[in-house]
Amino acid sequence: MAIYLTQLHPGTYAQMSNGCTSGHMICGLSRFSIRSIAATATFGLTASLTARLFHGSTLTRIPGDPSLGAHGIAFLTCSIAAFVSTLAASRMITAGIWARQVIAFSSAFAFALALRLSNLSDQRRVLAFLLTPAHNAFDSSLVYLAIGAVPLSSLLYRVGKFRVPNEGAIDPRLLAGAALFGVGWGIEGICPGPGLINFGWALVAGAGIRPLATWLGAVIVGGFLVP
Repeated sequence: MAIYLTQLHPGTYAQMSNGCTSGHMICGLSRFSIRSIAATATFGLTASLTARLFHGSTLTRIPGDPSLGAHGIAFLTCSIAAFVSTLAASRMITAGIWARQVIAFSSAFAFALALRLSNLSDQRRVLAFLLTPAHNAFDSSLVYLAIGAVPLSSLLYRVGKFRVPNEGAIDPRLLAGAALFGVGWGIEGICPGPGLINFGWALVAGAGIRPLATWLGAVIVGGFLVP
């Protein structure tokens, strides 16, 4: 029940704020979206405060691992291949339905592998990041993700042909959705992208399926609660 209620928040409030951590913090910031800057600041603040409240006294520092791990080379190779195929598909195939599906699959595949490679699908690392550097359990992995992803995404967005339509103003719905999304993120340490990756990993491993299936159901229900 606890995991259901905490993940009902991200599903509902990601819908309210038109995006989550990847949508606003990576894609939005990379194109200098004012709405995404406001949303990221808002859910970052509420997530940090919530993580300190729920986990500040229990989390301990997670040892760093400079290696790529047992499957790191395979993850890295597949990520690079998926990234290259995404660029090739976006340049070589006409903008039809099949082209969009190829690009969507390739980019999602690269995204999933990169999150696994960086261990940012591990909710403990996310929660440790949300505790901020003032806490002795702080984990800086998400900082490195932003440093690597935002400049590259910004460059690719500007050299590409696609442009996001003009955005609206910062409004109460955006800020309320972002704030409440941050609460759910700070409690559980999982947002939609890593949650889906962990669910896929659980299906392959045949373990831990029920809580993640519950999480996925909660996100879907939450998304339908808001028009």
